Amino acid sequence: MNSENQQKVISFLQENKRATARQLAKVLGRDSTGAWNILMHLLRKGIIKRCGTAAFPEIKLAQGWESKVCRRKNPSRHQRVKPAVADVCRKNWLGYGIHKIFGSAGK
Repeated sequence: MNSENQQKVISFLQENKRATARQLAKVLGRDSTGAWNILMHLLRKGIIKRCGTAAFPEIKLAQGWESKVCRRKNPSRHQRVKPAVADVCRKNWLGYGIHKIFGSAGK
């Protein structure tokens, strides 16, 4: 999912349907510039959109926003993390001598 701040904005808009930038800044606990940077990111991605009049602008969730939210990719079970060469050498006594030579050359 997105960052915690973006999740706060989305959940607030789900509950209240519409909000002003000032209300969202209070929810995020940031100043207006910091909150606006988060809102601009969501606007560019198409998750939220502007509505209301020019004198009283408001923000609401866009249609189909669920499909535009980034989800974290889960690493597959088949992809194993390979141990570092230095870790393998430390476990193997014969590799310790080799690691001692090459390990000190890299510093």
